[in-house]
Amino acid sequence: MRHRIVIAAVIALSLLACAKKRPGETPQESVARKKAVYSAQSVTALQGWADITGVLARNGVVAEASAKAIYAANEKALTALDLVRKRLREGFPSKDVLPVIETILADLDAAEAGGLIGLSDPEAQAKFQQAIFSVRFTLNSIKAILAATKEPSIVEARDTARQAVRLQATRQPGWWTEAVLVAQVTVIKMLEQSRMDAAEAWADADRISADLHSANMERLR
Repeated sequence: MRHRIVIAAVIALSLLACAKKRPGETPQESVARKKAVYSAQSVTALQGWADITGVLARNGVVAEASAKAIYAANEKALTALDLVRKRLREGFPSKDVLPVIETILADLDAAEAGGLIGLSDPEAQAKFQQAIFSVRFTLNSIKAILAATKEPSIVEARDTARQAVRLQATRQPGWWTEAVLVAQVTVIKMLEQSRMDAAEAWADADRISADLHSANMERLR
């Protein structure tokens, strides 16, 4: 059952990240709403990554120093994403937004590599990678909108989920249920955001970002 929950959660992420055009919505209105929705979902994904790290830290799966390095990387990405959101909302041209997103993605790659070094448990590694995958997926959705290219495919999400399940098929450590609950909360929130209009999504992103900044500062003390 737990394996099916993980598959459903990750595949649901790829589906809900695709904010489909609404009936009667003009192409311009659709693009404007998608920018807001994907921005909000990116912040939620960052929150999920930080919360998963918290689960691993509380259960002694990752050392305190390693956890703080991850929180610092999360905070750096969040600060850059705040800039992306500001520029998107204010109508900056794509050339002023895409480089910031590319920098966040590069930092995520570095954070993923560094975080995995501190995780010897394969189940923890898989959960950590899933969390970062969620952030990367939503950021790539914003990139696709700005570059007018095809949005990320469900195939990659499905394959990521199945790979994680293969790693987790042998056992479920004590922290596993808590981690699954974090993933479920993250997906449910992103589903809620996929149904928002632009104004609601921008406001939600601002609120979650403020909460996450505060939580990160507390974790980094």
